[in-house]
Amino acid sequence: MNVQTVGRDSYLVTVTRDELCCLDISPDLTEGDAVRIIRMALPDGAEPLSGLFVEVYPGRDEFMVFARIGGSVTAVYRFSGFEDLLAGVKLCPDMFRSELYRDGGRYILIMTPWEGADVPTAVGEYGDRLQISESLLPHLREQLQCVIRRDAVSKLCGAF
Repeated sequence: MNVQTVGRDSYLVTVTRDELCCLDISPDLTEGDAVRIIRMALPDGAEPLSGLFVEVYPGRDEFMVFARIGGSVTAVYRFSGFEDLLAGVKLCPDMFRSELYRDGGRYILIMTPWEGADVPTAVGEYGDRLQISESLLPHLREQLQCVIRRDAVSKLCGAF
């Protein structure tokens, strides 16, 4: 594994398919696998991994795992319908990360603002902010139907 520090709180780890095999990790990397790789790759004494955000970029012979140890708090909102979702999203600035899921007839929007920013409180007029710890987010993502995996806020604002 090759580890590079990117800025103050981000890391880029490249790992080959052979290394994945040695680590007993499938090439069909899940978010949990990516977190495991990051935990193994970082040196002892690295920053605590609270608020860890990972993205995986597969290549032909290796994978790039980008990790950001966030200072921002992820917000999870539940909207009762699509109209409320759109009204709430239009109040949001660009996010570092945003994802949209469906739970029956309701929409679940997971948003991570850029460091130092926050989700406007006015979004709460259209949806309910759920008190979910970041450690439960991978479970939530597995249980819900994914609608937009990346950049949900900007995609919804651009399309509607």
